[in-house]
Amino acid sequence: MMALLPEADQKARDDYKKSQISPPSLSVNTTAPPTPTPQTIYPSSTNDPVSHGIPEPDLAEYWKVGDKLYVVYMVPDSDPPVPMAWETTMDELQVIQGPGQTVTFSKTLSVEQANAAGMTKWGKASELANVTEHPFDAYTALIEDQAAVRPWLRDAEVLTLIAQATLEGRAVAEAEFQQTAWWRGKNARERQWLLTYESDPKTGQQMLRDSLYQAEEDLLSAGVNDAPPELMEYMSRQLTTGIWSAEYYSRQVTAISDPALGYKVDDGLMKQMGGTLSVGTNQQYEDTVRQLAERWLGPALGNMAPADVARWASKIRTSPDGQAELEEELRRQRVALFPEYEDPTLTYEDIAAPWRSKWNQMWGSTADETDPLFMDILKANNATEAGKMLTREGLNRGIKTVEQGAQSALDRAFRSNSGVVQAR
Repeated sequence: MMALLPEADQKARDDYKKSQISPPSLSVNTTAPPTPTPQTIYPSSTNDPVSHGIPEPDLAEYWKVGDKLYVVYMVPDSDPPVPMAWETTMDELQVIQGPGQTVTFSKTLSVEQANAAGMTKWGKASELANVTEHPFDAYTALIEDQAAVRPWLRDAEVLTLIAQATLEGRAVAEAEFQQTAWWRGKNARERQWLLTYESDPKTGQQMLRDSLYQAEEDLLSAGVNDAPPELMEYMSRQLTTGIWSAEYYSRQVTAISDPALGYKVDDGLMKQMGGTLSVGTNQQYEDTVRQLAERWLGPALGNMAPADVARWASKIRTSPDGQAELEEELRRQRVALFPEYEDPTLTYEDIAAPWRSKWNQMWGSTADETDPLFMDILKANNATEAGKMLTREGLNRGIKTVEQGAQSALDRAFRSNSGVVQAR
């Protein structure tokens, strides 16, 4: 990894590598150094040189500073030029130039002259072997990648504070952050995240991982079984960095899992997903599960728990045999609940239909199928017994049609017993 560190400060170098801080630029002394005389050094002999390439070799310069050699690039568009230096060896330079080619040093400077020129050291030249673009462009890409979880790196004022502190081998004090416009423009959660991550990157990384697991679990619980990784990463990152509140995050989970509710999906999330959001949800199958459960077991016994509804909805969505498996399970349950009806193909609907009519005939109302009385009638599976149950319970409950029917029966019995004969 490229590192912008002072030569003499080994502690800063070690701290930097641990925290992976990569400041993009430093304040430099713009006093022009003495103009050195270019020096040409002819090829050296080596038995086993270290072979590597460098990006954009036409833009690279070779400097000799004191007793050390460097590959140097200038920060693009910097005025005065800001040199970025990678320490190298004569053998490496010879390999870069090619067999039989001379190695020409653009500058030969003292350490003091190099410091006056604002030269900054970024590590060893071998680190450039895997870089395919101008090192400064690669560096800014690294900063942008880091800024996904450390958004303050996009702010030049905050970044300068971090760069200066890194060069001094220390952490930025909270009081320093508080003086920046970035700090003043952010909420308490965003500020706390900055302090947490900059003081303890390992804890910050663990918080990001935990948040990612939580996002996956939250989406699964909401019925989203195949959320893309980049979706979960973005949502968890927005929550952890404090950009989203817990309430807003929860609303986004709902917006994704149940589009029918009409909640707006976050613009940044949509941009992250390329403008389209296509995830499979269980919502569209949950009604199917509930309807099948009620058809086979009825409203009283088929009131499936939400977790079971979500589980079966997921199976139906992801498996072509999911619905058949659910119906087989419900069929077994129906046989166990109503063993009086031996035909396993009979659903609750098949069983209940005639007894609904009996209920309506005697009570003059639609049957309440969650009433234990209705379940007793189903289990009795006997018309005479059903009539007795409805009459007895109807009288107890003051059902008018039952009371009137009972009164009429008493009147007929009284007239018959008193010898009253009705005219024909």
